[in-house]
Amino acid sequence: QDLEKKDQSQQSQVQTLENSQAQLQNHRVAFHAGFYTSTEEGSYGPFDVGTVIKYKKVLTNVGGGYSADTGEFTAPLKGTYVFSFVVHTTNNTFTSLMKNSEALVYGHDKSVTEKWDSTTGVAVVTLEVGDRVWVKLQPRFRFSAFRGFFNTFSGFLLFPM
Repeated sequence: QDLEKKDQSQQSQVQTLENSQAQLQNHRVAFHAGFYTSTEEGSYGPFDVGTVIKYKKVLTNVGGGYSADTGEFTAPLKGTYVFSFVVHTTNNTFTSLMKNSEALVYGHDKSVTEKWDSTTGVAVVTLEVGDRVWVKLQPRFRFSAFRGFFNTFSGFLLFPM
């Protein structure tokens, strides 16, 4: 009878672990996209209004949260996420990482003499299902658009809630 109870207990533990693993499989969210251009050198902007940077070259989009069409990540799950962006400039740039209509972090670089400057932003933020995160180019600023991945936007689910 003791062996039978131990067996039932172990079977229950195995089932719990299998359920946990299945839940983790369903909670995978990660993306990485680049602002890729086929030209050797150019710039994006300036615009009269703040503009969503649309990172069209999607390298990873686990969970399907990032849209290259809109440039926005939409949270498929409630949880804590990590986001980062890099914007390259040979001029003067000012960007922000946005959550819905709220700025999470700003990036600014006034490149005067250096040709290879960049600005970076990182944020850890709790999102509700449907919250949107994107990188905004502030009005009247620009960034450098080179061939390759000098400008990137990434994010992943740290843990679900």
